[in-house]
Amino acid sequence: MPTTFFLCFSQNSYGMAVKINLSEHPLTFIEMLRRIVDHQITAEEAVKAYHDALKKLGIKPLREFADDKELTGTMTRYR
Repeated sequence: MPTTFFLCFSQNSYGMAVKINLSEHPLTFIEMLRRIVDHQITAEEAVKAYHDALKKLGIKPLREFADDKELTGTMTRYR
């Protein structure tokens, strides 16, 4: 997830495809992406806000916050 938020934050003017259906709560996930694109929050803030929202909704995240805030994958190497 943080990789998706980071990519959205750093490359939002280029467009990107996101697997929203794999998130715990797709509508909240989209809200975080929108807030990043609108420059309201950073990718790091989006991860925290997403986890906070899941907690309020009573949804257990698939990954712990400590793991989720780490940037993963190699996607950030490509443009």
